[in-house]
Amino acid sequence: MDHEKYAETLIRIDERTIHILDELKRLNGTVKKHDEEIENLRTTQERHRTYLRIIGSAIGIIVAIVCALLPFLFKQ
Repeated sequence: MDHEKYAETLIRIDERTIHILDELKRLNGTVKKHDEEIENLRTTQERHRTYLRIIGSAIGIIVAIVCALLPFLFKQ
């Protein structure tokens, strides 16, 4: 009888282990998906940062040109 109980216990442990492994595989897939999404967000963030630098530089150049031209426009 003890062997039967051990066998039943081992079967339950095996079933639980299989269930846990399946759950870990599912979660691993979710983590990989989230990692890909995070990487996409980082790429987008870096691109936006570049756009803002370009826009800021362009505004700075325009302001510098306007400031340089103002004395000549109102020289009278």
